[in-house]
Parts: sequence; C-alpha cells; structure tokens
Amino acid sequence: MVGESSAVNMTEVNKWKTEVLELLLMKYPKENVFNMDETGLFYRLMTISFKGEKCSGGELSNERITGALCANMLGTEKMEPIVIGKYGKPRCFKNVTNLPCVYKFNKKA
Repeated sequence: MVGESSAVNMTEVNKWKTEVLELLLMKYPKENVFNMDETGLFYRLMTISFKGEKCSGGELSNERITGALCANMLGTEKMEPIVIGKYGKPRCFKNVTNLPCVYKFNKKA
C-alpha cells in the first residue's frame, strides 16, 4: 500500500495486516524481519509551513538530504543509518575523517 495517507483505504490495510502479513511473518524468525523507512530533511527551508497552509514570502528551497533507518522486528539489530546527499564531497566534510552513518550521493537527489 503506497501513496499519500489520505489516499489509503484503511479497511484494506487492516484486512491485509490480519490476513496476509501475519501469515508471512509466521514463516520467519522475528530477528530476521527488518523494517526500513526514509525521511527527507529540507535543510535550507527558511519558511515554516504546515500541510494545508499556503506558503507566502518567497519560494521554498528544495535542497534536502534523505536519511534512512533500518532495524529488525525485535530492535536487537540496528543497521548503520544511511544519508543521501547531492554532492560527493560536500565542503562541510572537508576535515571529517569518519561519519556515524553511511553517506552516499546522487546528483539528482
């Protein structure tokens, strides 16, 4: 089920959770079931606007980084966080020897 939250039929989601997901999860040990989620950080966004509100006072910046976190169902194994930026060697990394995450880049990110 993918899409905006308002576009998802919650009856179908709950039906899928109880009828399909539970059967799938029974086939695997909980320590081998992982969940990964991503989020975006618009780091040059100068205006705060909330969903449904009209933004005024200039254009919004679309410069962002994407972060992803992943852990198993028990929470006993957490993968190293992943950050995806636009530049291969950002200036802010000039004297950085190691990061507490995996950094990747994509010019279209």
